[in-house]
Amino acid sequence: MAARTALTARGRGFFSGAADAGPAVSLPHRSVLRLRGRDSVSFLQGMCTQDVEAGLASGGPASRFATVLSPKGRVRFETVLWRASDDPGDVCVEVSSSLLGRVARLIDRYQVRESFAVERPEDVHVVQLLPADMRQLAAPDRVMEAYTAAAQTSSASAAFAVSAALDAAWGSAGQSAQSHLEVMAASPDPRCPVMGLRALVRGPAASLSVAAPAAPTAYSLVRSLMGVPEGEAEVFEAVPLELNLEQLLGVSFVKGCYVGQELVARAHFRGLLRKRLLPVVLGQGHLGAAVAPPPSEGDAGHRLALEGGREITLPGVPGVLFEGADCASERDAAALQAARRLAEASQAAAAAPPQRDTAGAAQALPQRLRIEGGSKDGGSPAGRSAGRLLAVVPGTNVGLAMMRLEGLREAVGSALQGARQDPSSPAFSVDIEGESVAVTALAPPYWPWVEGSHQAADERLRSTAERSGTA
Repeated sequence: MAARTALTARGRGFFSGAADAGPAVSLPHRSVLRLRGRDSVSFLQGMCTQDVEAGLASGGPASRFATVLSPKGRVRFETVLWRASDDPGDVCVEVSSSLLGRVARLIDRYQVRESFAVERPEDVHVVQLLPADMRQLAAPDRVMEAYTAAAQTSSASAAFAVSAALDAAWGSAGQSAQSHLEVMAASPDPRCPVMGLRALVRGPAASLSVAAPAAPTAYSLVRSLMGVPEGEAEVFEAVPLELNLEQLLGVSFVKGCYVGQELVARAHFRGLLRKRLLPVVLGQGHLGAAVAPPPSEGDAGHRLALEGGREITLPGVPGVLFEGADCASERDAAALQAARRLAEASQAAAAAPPQRDTAGAAQALPQRLRIEGGSKDGGSPAGRSAGRLLAVVPGTNVGLAMMRLEGLREAVGSALQGARQDPSSPAFSVDIEGESVAVTALAPPYWPWVEGSHQAADERLRSTAERSGTA
């Protein structure tokens, strides 16, 4: 019998081992560098936004989310840091495969007198064990419970659940020989535990392709709906708080100094943020709102089929479409077609070398990916765009966009509270080949914490102003 993990909510096991878990999927777009030596943790402590020394201490979670910044406080890359063994100096750095060489060179550049070796293990892979049913897990009032339960989930029970899922899939494929797959480390996803369990698995790539076939659309769709950015196209050159990384447990405000800390601290304590990352759905202007409402209680959700007869059930977010599902109307088919073209455009923009101005700063994405709207007359305030589309999940109409907060915070709050939005609420759109495609924002489940962070910063500014006036 599969062991039950501690990841439960309101007494109901919403991730109760392999039997109730969804499929294990490999993530070939993620790779690993392994740092071994007495100074590896202290080196990462000075490089990352995460409190690595406390976060990867023995007995705690096996993984931590973090980012590495430029001296100006802009994100260079995001990473998941892993405690790879009982040796406190043995740490795995999980990054996007396309950035592996660049990250290795960056480590080499900053490593001066620190004693550790850097390895590139070819037989270590990243695996995600997705939840079978996310309908109730992604509700805003359930996310805090998920984080609390995740903190109580031991690394051993998480590893056992992943191992059981891999063994079950291996046996279901009719394999009689051993898979030779070993779970090195596992934990609830350190960014958002609603996304399931994440693990490092050592073994032959051929065996992993049988036990955990890749499912890039399913994984990216889950990640985007949860508002979790990943990879260079979605995080490069952004301020960590604009990407909501503090709400995804990727930034520590109590640790010591690290590269780029000044801008992050100023943005947090003074609330100097004008934009935030949000999930979006494309081509669904008939929803009649700038921000779509959250799924209703008891919603049937979206059933997404994976290869090998596997499937997961996604939250019933309004307007979500994906290829392979029945399109209810020509309107839905047209929305998917427009989203396909936008996905190709965003991929082309991400693949192109960044254009830089005379000062060396990265310029904005191409004009075709600008999101317009945001005022009652449909124009952007002061001629500015309302945001920019960063990525679209291929085969779906779901993406991630960096949106200006001006006027949007109230709309998101109203949507989460179930209030009807003003029909004249400003709509958003993005242009592709002369066609205007509607853009509807979604509120990620952690948004109430984002709003709380803004309110706390506003209160700090008011208190400072009052003290200055009194003085």
